[in-house]
Amino acid sequence: MLEKEILYFGQKTRIACDGKCEKAWGINNRPRVQLDKNNIDDFAYLSDDELGIAPVNPGTYEGYAA
Repeated sequence: MLEKEILYFGQKTRIACDGKCEKAWGINNRPRVQLDKNNIDDFAYLSDDELGIAPVNPGTYEGYAA
C-alpha cells in the first residue's frame, strides 16, 4: 500500500493507493450486476477478483480531460 500526506483545501490529509492501477475502472464505468430489474438503484459492483483489466482510458475524469 502506498500512502502519502497531502494538503487538501488547506488541511493535511492522508491518501492511500493499493497499487492496483489495472483495476481502476472509475465509479461510472465499473461493471455491475442489476439485482432488481424494477429498481435501477438496486445493483452491486463486481469485485476486483471478478473483473478483468480496466481499459487504458476509462473515460472518467474529474475537472477536465488531460
